Amino acid sequence: GTEDYLVDSMDARWDEILYAAATPATNGKQVFVAFSTGQLVALDLHSGEKLWEVGLGDTEINTYGLTNSTLVYKDMVIQTFEGDTQFIAAYDAATGEERWKSERQSATWASPILIKTPAGQHQVVLSADPDVTAWNPENGEQLWSVDVLTGGPEWCVGPTPIYAGGLVFANCEACGIYAIDPDKGETVWSNEDLDAYPDGTSMVSDGEKLYQYFGYELNVLDCKTGELLQTVEMDDEASYASPALADGKLYLLGMVETFVCDPAKDCAIIGTGAVSDMRDASPAIVDGNIVIRSDNKVYCIANVE
Repeated sequence: GTEDYLVDSMDARWDEILYAAATPATNGKQVFVAFSTGQLVALDLHSGEKLWEVGLGDTEINTYGLTNSTLVYKDMVIQTFEGDTQFIAAYDAATGEERWKSERQSATWASPILIKTPAGQHQVVLSADPDVTAWNPENGEQLWSVDVLTGGPEWCVGPTPIYAGGLVFANCEACGIYAIDPDKGETVWSNEDLDAYPDGTSMVSDGEKLYQYFGYELNVLDCKTGELLQTVEMDDEASYASPALADGKLYLLGMVETFVCDPAKDCAIIGTGAVSDMRDASPAIVDGNIVIRSDNKVYCIANVE
């Protein structure tokens, strides 16, 4: 149980979410959940019945918990593991049988993303200290690895990379923001000139502009060049929740307030809202609704589109 694991994150906010940071995944029939105690579990989507369980390894040495969210690819479940060993692996969705496993040599608390490159290749991409790496989701073959996070981070690689406009974007504290061509496995540009970069929150992009909300600043960059286009001073400090884009609107979750911004109008704030308790989980936007998980509640706000 979690009582056997020591909390030693040096950050009280991490202590609150330590064992519930990873996001489950579903294929419409099953739900796949990774727990910080080292189990990957498949549940029936409708009944909640446990279908199978895989022991990934010992996570007691993992300071921040197993925060790496789960991916579904075809008939497989892909999971990153950070514990007594470091790997990324795929399991049969129906049985939990291991389909492939690739050992890693770099620490990460980020989640992998699944992309389809401009050349049409599917890749699983993961940020880590010090490299951003891509694997073939069919067999676990490493396709490329770019060492861009060598300058840091101070504590850990937490932000998940994103994919937009044919480029992979990775950022991390004490390092910068980096754009990578996934077909070539090469860095296109870097921006290391901002005041700060996050230790946990990811960026969001519409393929033309890149948005990073951290501290009290919203920074807007050009996707193609990395040029800083705009800095907006916000009235609230960013939480650990990553920004979201929907219907041309940018949603930013601060420690107290949620801001709705219009990117077409210099990111002017066109609406605000608040919930009564802490929310460090990233929002999900589904069928015109925005879903926000707080420390003990789930909120659904309708008609965001």
